[in-house]
Amino acid sequence: MGAGKTTAISYWLRAMGSPDRASSPTFALVNEYDGPDGPIYHFDLHRLDRPSEVAAMGFEDYLDSGQPCWVEWPERAGELMHSDAVSVYIEALEDGARKVTFVGTYR
Repeated sequence: MGAGKTTAISYWLRAMGSPDRASSPTFALVNEYDGPDGPIYHFDLHRLDRPSEVAAMGFEDYLDSGQPCWVEWPERAGELMHSDAVSVYIEALEDGARKVTFVGTYR
């Protein structure tokens, strides 16, 4: 919490050519942003407890859409997450800076 996920997504939206500004989807569960090649999806699964709850929102359809999907708290989705997903870890450092680590290969 408070590591800068929504701020990072704002920068990625801009880099992808979206005119939209990111906001946390904590209460909506998913936000949809305009992208030059179709929608960009941003999930916050923090309030969900089980993969069955994630599945009930149509999560797999979003992932299978071929559109970019950013997922906060992906462990809540369990095996619904694709095995080739790239993980981004954002760590807040003592001096206020952020350490960002990418794990996986974008295809």
